[in-house]
Amino acid sequence: MLAVKRTQTVPTCPPCPPIGSHHADTLAAAQAPEPWQRLSCGDGAQGERLYDWLSLARRPALRDGWTHGLLVRRSLSDPTELAYDLVYAPDGTALTELVRVAGTRWSIETVCKQAKGQVGLDHYAVRSWQGWHRHMTLALWALAILAVEATRAKRGIRRTPSRCRSASPSCVTGSSDSLPVTHQRR
Repeated sequence: MLAVKRTQTVPTCPPCPPIGSHHADTLAAAQAPEPWQRLSCGDGAQGERLYDWLSLARRPALRDGWTHGLLVRRSLSDPTELAYDLVYAPDGTALTELVRVAGTRWSIETVCKQAKGQVGLDHYAVRSWQGWHRHMTLALWALAILAVEATRAKRGIRRTPSRCRSASPSCVTGSSDSLPVTHQRR
């Protein structure tokens, strides 16, 4: 699924009329009002995100059993406000499934915003592929750890501290009394 502008040219081939290349908004406007379905694409900050949706098959894909299409989202408060997505999906994919996938966009955007703010995903000036790869790996690893800890806290699961194997007196989680004999101070 790929979000596109209303002026995106969408090619159509048989058996999907009209044949040729048309703008996304022209294809949506040519549809009768009946095929629109009111569906939720998930919960948002202000409750359920309800929109009217329209799925249009545009042409068969080169891979058997798949198709290219256009998914149109219409706002309930302003019916002239439309959003368009190009879709590549298995033949016969239900509109509810396409809407569910389209709704994941908001959670992905939320996670990216969180990664930028909490773990510095955007605080790297790219100078080499290796450096960028290391920075992204560490930032996303840190975000995963934060997500696990947040889930544990939300569920009320407390983490039991592990024993410290350090001989350092400043070790917080353990004491030198619990260390093996080879590491105790004399």
